[in-house]
Amino acid sequence: MILIAPHITAFLQQRLPIERRASPNTCDSYAHAFRLLFEYASDCVKLPPSQLCLEQIDASLIVNFLNHLETTRGNSAGSRNIRLAAIKSFMHYMERLRAFSEHGRKGAWDNVSELTAARKIRGQ
Repeated sequence: MILIAPHITAFLQQRLPIERRASPNTCDSYAHAFRLLFEYASDCVKLPPSQLCLEQIDASLIVNFLNHLETTRGNSAGSRNIRLAAIKSFMHYMERLRAFSEHGRKGAWDNVSELTAARKIRGQ
């Protein structure tokens, strides 16, 4: 199982602001979305957020989380969709890491800097 904490850290500290040149407001919004998601997931699976694994954040948990945002927290559909965009962006990032590691690069899951270096060389 893949701990999510180091990957979300790399996503929020490197992928968004440096590689994607996201604005500080976007980075803050994504960080808040993940704080809410991890608090919700932590309550559901009875683990501290730092021990959550990627495999535990499945489609049903995300759908329930989005419903929770609207019903319990009173978020509008627009606010809910902003959180969903953050989750989708992170999942695409993780898919790219997996594809990168499956092409013969051992340790890509554990060493995000390898992926970053490869992107810089390819000009992405």
